[in-house]
Amino acid sequence: KKCKKEQNRIVTELKKQHSTPTDKDYACPICKDTQDDMRRKGYTKRRLSWCLDHDHITGAFRGYICNICNTGLSNLQDDIEVLKSGIRYLRNNIP
Repeated sequence: KKCKKEQNRIVTELKKQHSTPTDKDYACPICKDTQDDMRRKGYTKRRLSWCLDHDHITGAFRGYICNICNTGLSNLQDDIEVLKSGIRYLRNNIP
């Protein structure tokens, strides 16, 4: 619980320093979707919001990404080796 409070404090401070993208053509730097793309895919309002991405160890701001990509990175523990393993897995298992 203490860790979660600290993460919330860091995110709040970062949001003061880095405003949320408002340009309608802003695209997620990972999947390249804009909010219009996400609407066409039927995303709910919550999933249409941009997420402030930051390093959970250093607290450094990395940018704004879409909710789907943020969840994906989080589920893969922000770990480059896990992401590489996922890429290898997909390459070997998608025809």
